[in-house]
Amino acid sequence: MADTLFFSAQTKPAAGLTAEKLYGVLTIAMEIDPEDSRILDAECTFSTEVAKTFFSNLLVQKNLLNDIENILKSIEKRYKGEVRKALIVGIKKIYRDYVAWRNAQPSVT
Repeated sequence: MADTLFFSAQTKPAAGLTAEKLYGVLTIAMEIDPEDSRILDAECTFSTEVAKTFFSNLLVQKNLLNDIENILKSIEKRYKGEVRKALIVGIKKIYRDYVAWRNAQPSVT
């Protein structure tokens, strides 16, 4: 396995939500294997452990490059928390940054 990569994004949850009150922003972080674009680990600044685990389970082992639409649909369908829109924005930011990184590489294995 090649050295893994770390990507993160911050989004602004709606005013008054727990994440906004606790952190001001929602931070999403992913560890990605650049060889096959698999998400090896994922975390978000949720206020409860069950939300953190649920989010991680939705993303880990998914292919960020090829499964982005399914990832976003899964969030829409299964995550019913108040920060769903902020999660989607953050995941899209990480996807965009990852694609830009890949496109900047002379050759990606």
